[in-house]
Amino acid sequence: MKKLMFMLVLMMLALFSFFVVSAQQELVDTLTADQHTLLDSINRARVTLGRKLTPLVPNPILNDVAQAFLDDLLTRPLDGFYNFLLGGSDISEVLAQHGYPSYAGAFVADLIPVRVRDYTPANVIDFLVSDYASSTRNGLIPQVESLRMSQGRTNGVPAQHPLYHRAYREIGIAYAANDENGRFYYLFVFASHPESFPVVIAEPGRPYVLDAPLTTADAVVYLPNEDARDPNSGSLVSDFEFVRFSEQLTAPQSCPSSAGGAWLPFDIVMPYRFSEGSGERTLYVQLCDAAGRSVSTSARVMITPGNTTVDTPTPTSSFPTPDVAGIVQATQTAAASATAYYPYARTIEAILTSTAAPSPTPTSTP
Repeated sequence: MKKLMFMLVLMMLALFSFFVVSAQQELVDTLTADQHTLLDSINRARVTLGRKLTPLVPNPILNDVAQAFLDDLLTRPLDGFYNFLLGGSDISEVLAQHGYPSYAGAFVADLIPVRVRDYTPANVIDFLVSDYASSTRNGLIPQVESLRMSQGRTNGVPAQHPLYHRAYREIGIAYAANDENGRFYYLFVFASHPESFPVVIAEPGRPYVLDAPLTTADAVVYLPNEDARDPNSGSLVSDFEFVRFSEQLTAPQSCPSSAGGAWLPFDIVMPYRFSEGSGERTLYVQLCDAAGRSVSTSARVMITPGNTTVDTPTPTSSFPTPDVAGIVQATQTAAASATAYYPYARTIEAILTSTAAPSPTPTSTP
């Protein structure tokens, strides 16, 4: 009987893990070339700012939501304010209409609408990064704001730029060029939900590229430390303390009271060394919180030793004056009103000033 139960647990974990790794790879593969460029640039910005930020993973529902907002943005006059509404509905209502999961009816979400004349997908994220850094340094309002940034400024409670917010795990991207008015339109939706816990494996030299094969057995693993729901028990797991890696599918272990053996102290960014050889690998991950609750997930990566192609970012030294009329500084009552957002208090400042000791590099031994 015990052997039968063990096999059932393995089968359930295998099905869940296969869904997670397959879905993530397929989502990246189905992006357009422009969406791919934008995603890589966004994740580069997150990784460059601080090692405690994880790359964002595309979500098809968020892509649809972004496209819906973008289609509406394309109809707006160039000289009008943008109120962050879609047919009178705010982002939380639109997410619910599209079936995006919530935290008991509330959403962790933000969106950035961008309409510019001079910035293509290759350099628009560099502009957003420079705009935010310059305005923050000089105490000014950014030329391009997200919904939450606009609400926070209006309510007197500053909000973190979603590019650099730890709470978001997924992203939706939409892009269009309008040849008639010479503008480029972008819509970015940032969000998270309790059933999503993507593990990202990347090359240490280019950690912002989600679908690139590893050229060595050494990798960097990103583990978001936000609320995640165990798909089997339904319990909400948060603030992880311990993590266990394995390249073999095994039944979940009991959570430890301290690190030791296969269990390591949790960190958002952790090194990992795969077993030698080439080909596709699956990394199984079990995480535990202080209450002894755990969640298991996995990620798949291709290892191709000898492939030395490295994506080197091109720095941008200057930016032309942007044409962002109608997008920035939206202060309408609708944009500043309260919506159903899941509360969270973690901020990027706390992450970047953390002094946690680096974790030892684990090996492929389960």
